[in-house]
Amino acid sequence: MARAAELDLVQISNKGDFPVCKIIDFYVFKFQQKKAQKASIKANKPLQNQIKLSPNMGQHDLKVREKKAIGFLGKKITVKVVMEFRRGRPFFRYKEEGRACLQAFINTLEACGGHVKQNIKEENRRMVAIIDPGSIKKKN
Repeated sequence: MARAAELDLVQISNKGDFPVCKIIDFYVFKFQQKKAQKASIKANKPLQNQIKLSPNMGQHDLKVREKKAIGFLGKKITVKVVMEFRRGRPFFRYKEEGRACLQAFINTLEACGGHVKQNIKEENRRMVAIIDPGSIKKKN
């Protein structure tokens, strides 16, 4: 029957009492499988990415992380911004500087179109803020 229709006989499943076969075009079948696989990979993209900062970070490093965060927001991925402090003295010494740095970082992302979902919140030795994508404009 497959030869008469100039198609291929493809075994779909061999589990069970008898094998399941279909008469279809094999190349179309493989194309549809690859398409379904790509769609499943696309569906598993991350919903949230994390950007880590430290209070005594250089300006260039901050700019690099800003570009990364804007890129994530441009792809409609939520960004979790984390300001991490080392143990002991740095947390108490640089706490206000870290908060100011984190607030400046958040303001930059807001200026590019991001929306603050969760404002700065302290968790042990870190400060966390969550930014949702909005109408993101590419920054020069």
